[in-house]
Amino acid sequence: MDTKKRIKNRKNAFTMTELMIVLVAVGFVAITVMPVIISRHQTTVTVNRLQKSYSVVSAAFTRARAVNGPVYNWDIRNNHAAEDVFNIIKPHLKINKVCGNQTNQNCVAQTYGRLNNNGTDGGDGDTRYYKSILADGSSFAVRMDNINCTIVKGENEYLKHICGIAFVDINGVRKPNVAGKDKFEFYITSYGIYPRGSRFETSISRLDGPEGCSNKSAKGYGCSAWVLTNKNMDYLIGTVSW
Repeated sequence: MDTKKRIKNRKNAFTMTELMIVLVAVGFVAITVMPVIISRHQTTVTVNRLQKSYSVVSAAFTRARAVNGPVYNWDIRNNHAAEDVFNIIKPHLKINKVCGNQTNQNCVAQTYGRLNNNGTDGGDGDTRYYKSILADGSSFAVRMDNINCTIVKGENEYLKHICGIAFVDINGVRKPNVAGKDKFEFYITSYGIYPRGSRFETSISRLDGPEGCSNKSAKGYGCSAWVLTNKNMDYLIGTVSW
């Protein structure tokens, strides 16, 4: 009787080899799946933060325009254009810190990498930008290239009346500090801000341009429109197109 029980128990139990096989299989699945889950979560976080930042900044420009008219009619000095634009929209933003065009104030990253890892762009040291930190901890900066807003880079009214550039770094000075990953750019236009890289853009920062965002071989300046429209960052894993 005891012999029969031992045989039965042996059949119902896992052997050490079987347990090891199961553990290896579980480990393999974890190694394969976890990076995908983490990547998807990070994408969701980035999309949500960018949407919030865009909403806040866009609303500020809209309110400022309602009070002051189109940007080209604002009281802007040539030599202090970025500062003047910032001060006009400032009452419509919640701001933790203003660094202006001074350096080493920790409002933005020291430098910003490009999506293609080929070179960097000025951050803290770029005095063309008037820099700040918003209430949620994100960096926000503006620069003016043409106070008359006559720069043309596309086919709609926004892109035919460009005044300058604004950018947000959705997690402040924390890394990665890379265009298209946590730094996202917008055009300042006569009618408000407009995401770079839209389907209507014809300049080199259009989605498939060298400064665009169709894949990781581009500089990443034109990623904002893709992320806000499609709510993903698929350009990090392949080529995207409108």
